[in-house]
Amino acid sequence: MKKYYVALMALIMLAACDNNNPGMLRVEPQEISCPDTGGEYMVALTSPNAWTAKTENAWVTVSPADGEGNSEVRVKISANKETAESTSKVVFTSGESIVELPVRRAAKAAPVLQVVSEKEINTPREGGSYTIRIESNIQWQVDKSAGWVTIDKGVGKNNGSVTMTIAAATTPDQTTATVTVSQYAGSGAETQTITITRGGTDATSLSVDQASIEVSADGGNYTIQVSADCKWRVSQDWDTENWISFSGTSEGEGNGSFGIKVEPATSTNDAIGVITIEEQREDYYPPVKAQVTIHRAGKAQASLSVDKTSITVGHLGGDYGFEITSNYSWKATTSSSEIASLSTPYGSGNATLVVTVHPTESNEEATAQIRIFTDFGGEQVTINIRRLGKTLPYFSVGVYKKVYFSRGNLQYKASTHSWRFAEHQYDYVGGDNKNISPYYTDWIDLFGWGTGDYPTCTNDEKYFEMLMFHDWGYNKIENGEGYFWRTLTADEWEYVLFKRNGFESTRLAVVNGVSGVILLPDQWEPSDGITFNGTGSSTNGEWSGVANVFTLADWQKMEAAGAVFLPAAGERTGYPDMQIIQVNGRGGYWSSTIAAVLKDGRTEYPAEMFTFSSSSLKVAHEERQCGHSVRLVRDK
Repeated sequence: MKKYYVALMALIMLAACDNNNPGMLRVEPQEISCPDTGGEYMVALTSPNAWTAKTENAWVTVSPADGEGNSEVRVKISANKETAESTSKVVFTSGESIVELPVRRAAKAAPVLQVVSEKEINTPREGGSYTIRIESNIQWQVDKSAGWVTIDKGVGKNNGSVTMTIAAATTPDQTTATVTVSQYAGSGAETQTITITRGGTDATSLSVDQASIEVSADGGNYTIQVSADCKWRVSQDWDTENWISFSGTSEGEGNGSFGIKVEPATSTNDAIGVITIEEQREDYYPPVKAQVTIHRAGKAQASLSVDKTSITVGHLGGDYGFEITSNYSWKATTSSSEIASLSTPYGSGNATLVVTVHPTESNEEATAQIRIFTDFGGEQVTINIRRLGKTLPYFSVGVYKKVYFSRGNLQYKASTHSWRFAEHQYDYVGGDNKNISPYYTDWIDLFGWGTGDYPTCTNDEKYFEMLMFHDWGYNKIENGEGYFWRTLTADEWEYVLFKRNGFESTRLAVVNGVSGVILLPDQWEPSDGITFNGTGSSTNGEWSGVANVFTLADWQKMEAAGAVFLPAAGERTGYPDMQIIQVNGRGGYWSSTIAAVLKDGRTEYPAEMFTFSSSSLKVAHEERQCGHSVRLVRDK
């Protein structure tokens, strides 16, 4: 017992040390890089303990600044007003563990102001409407030099356009005006100038039925009607050739038409293009022009969401559906296919993603992440999967003591010095135990009392009289999962079998054709469709009269709910006439306790054990050289 106490204290100290392991604190992502406009970012923090978060600069804030356990933290970054890149960091601390999250903010872009449409416009005497296309990243203003020129707006911001309306000429003279585009406030952007030359009253007539067309992100086909008293041809800006094309004719004479095809958008940015219809002249006079402005909307910003971002699942796992809402195609990945797998890794638009959480027999909790990305725009969401470990059923063996039973009876192979628990609770070796020897190449499961260090000892009566108990649980057990196992005392057998509150006496039963005893855990809840009859006693004193008879399928339900079955594995008689008797008729399970019995005037010391038959259930004593079953436990 002293050895077990020292081992237990060592395990406790190791567990305490492990809680301070720096590797227990993690953040995702591991770096934030944002544009000069700043933004908000969600950080997933993994920690089993309390944590705090601090920022290095005022332009980075974090909320919340402290917490406990796994959390989501919002990092907010303000816009950069300087032309230099800036860096900072968020420092997460949990105990002795520190994680730094670098933050990088792009420099404020230099002012850009550029008129990308024609800067020399010749208009007929009838005037007309024209579009000035502006590429910029600042606020700008527009001014004009003549009253016969009107503009639809005087101030704008970033990329945009301004529509100019030229009034019809009232004199035969050619007239000229200018329109200027300049930075609204501040300096650094070059002023842009557009020169407009309007013909006199004898100028050529050239016009179109629509000066501007609004196009959705899906694109489309459009027809432009031309009214003219001259020859004309159609051209476009060079930077529109990848998304605007002509169909049908691109030139004509007099009244006519031409077609325009607008390709679908491939980005979220709006696009503006200008089509020019120009008079064909053979003299030196400037040609008359008309314009059609094409404004195509950008694709909608990618959106992606799920109806829930975390689930907690029991050890049996299962299939779980997540409703995805998206305006683009998407793909999904799992961080651990052993814990969770996906019905399909791809989808488009709104859909249901089925995540299969695989069952486990482990007692340990496990986590996995499902990440879903859009194919456009880089949007993503994360689903956190938490799978609980298996909750083992426990049994009270005293007022304040609880244990877990091993998965089956203990077995030993002498030729390889191997120990294991039986694969099924109802398994036993039976008659082959007669082959017990230090060289036997198969398994045995009937042992003399306390022979954890000498499992093949059988008939040396004097040896057993002098034997000190050696617990079988001190050996390395192949499928024992590394736990410390031990043998129950006689008092513990008495308590778990007959004294637990709320329990009748132990129930006799036949499971899958094997006679034995069923023990129910403290937290027992009846399995679906499974009932017990009375105390489980036999009506005729034989196993054929036992009321509780269960098929393999019924037993598997009970076992899943925590029931323990002790098969009637028989016994091996002692020295000198060793035999294997009462297989599937009687069961005996050793305790670690020695009894003191007065016999023929002298005290003898047999061992205590739990023994049962179809007509008897009791804790009694037995000669130590006899062979009986061993069912080990570990403390809760």
